[in-house]
Amino acid sequence: MGTNASNPGPYASVQDALARYDVRLWGDLCGDAGVRYTAAQLADRSILAGQRLYALLCDASADVEMACLRGGRYTAEDLAGLQGMALSGLTRLVVNRAMVLGMRARDPSRPTGDLTKEADATLKQLELGEAIFGIQEVADAGAGMETRNLRVIRPDGTESLDFYAEWAAPPAE
Repeated sequence: MGTNASNPGPYASVQDALARYDVRLWGDLCGDAGVRYTAAQLADRSILAGQRLYALLCDASADVEMACLRGGRYTAEDLAGLQGMALSGLTRLVVNRAMVLGMRARDPSRPTGDLTKEADATLKQLELGEAIFGIQEVADAGAGMETRNLRVIRPDGTESLDFYAEWAAPPAE
């Protein structure tokens, strides 16, 4: 079995989700049989509604993490360490994705429209390097460069992933 390269929890909290969308909407999506849950109940992982919202945030975080890891530009540690506007962008992406997943779970035939398109497009842009989070090494790679993670094995046997860059196309002369 390989080394786990995943974050242990979601990249957005229940409080982040409640700050970005009306609590009544989350309450409807996470409730059953017409029961609408409150913010306190949605934050309580000992009840089903709280477990559902947390699971949606975990599933959305997994989608984001997979796209970022596939692109080879970020590690789970990079994502967990984001700050400022980069963190806000990651949080918004996870919460939007969680909302889409919640809508699909509630009613698979319900159109999710622009929200799905926006989340899917952002995931693809992250994977391809067309959108980046605020990590200096990725930004320093510049246009026309692809960043990759170089696995370095230290003398003590531990591993690290270090950035290196390669040209996607040779520079124009």
